[in-house]
Amino acid sequence: MPANNTPPNDSGFRRFWSLLPAARFLNHGSFGACPTVILERRQALERELESAPVPYIVGRLPGRLDEARREVSSFLQGDPERLVFVRNATEGVNAVLSSFPLDTAD
Repeated sequence: MPANNTPPNDSGFRRFWSLLPAARFLNHGSFGACPTVILERRQALERELESAPVPYIVGRLPGRLDEARREVSSFLQGDPERLVFVRNATEGVNAVLSSFPLDTAD
């Protein structure tokens, strides 16, 4: 391996993450590292929230969530009224399964 610990055949995508140079991270499914551009945007939104919590949560957040829902729905070619955001896959699966009228024998 080269002295700078760059993996052989590095496609250049590594620059989008904050992973240590020697890291060989393969699991971006369960515990994936977040691209730095996303981290920076999240930090900017957190600073905006922390600077004025009530106006942000009551005023700006609902519209931003609606806008994000429209964008994601458009990408998925779906109806924004039928799309919800969840914190993780487990919460999403639980929400779907809980919506079925299951009986104790099911």
